[in-house]
Amino acid sequence: MAYFHAIGVIATDLVRRETKRGVLASFRLVTATPGMGQLWITAEAWGHTAGILNTYGSTGRGVAVSGRLSYNTWRDRSTGAKRSTLVVTIADLDFLD
Repeated sequence: MAYFHAIGVIATDLVRRETKRGVLASFRLVTATPGMGQLWITAEAWGHTAGILNTYGSTGRGVAVSGRLSYNTWRDRSTGAKRSTLVVTIADLDFLD
């Protein structure tokens, strides 16, 4: 696992779910990487941070996030193709003007 810091934009609608582990809010974060184009990352927040994100976060709003970065893989149920995504579990969140 790696620790990750990024400044980007909330690129998709927030999804809020209640799970056995608590409240989860997730969205896709897009950042511009110099010389590399855009980087799309799934961001997820738990508990109190999820509530703040749900209240004040919206598509197009700038955010600075930091947290644990992981790489998730799975098989698509319909096609059987292997899929993967980067996921940051947010430890610190700041909204940008």
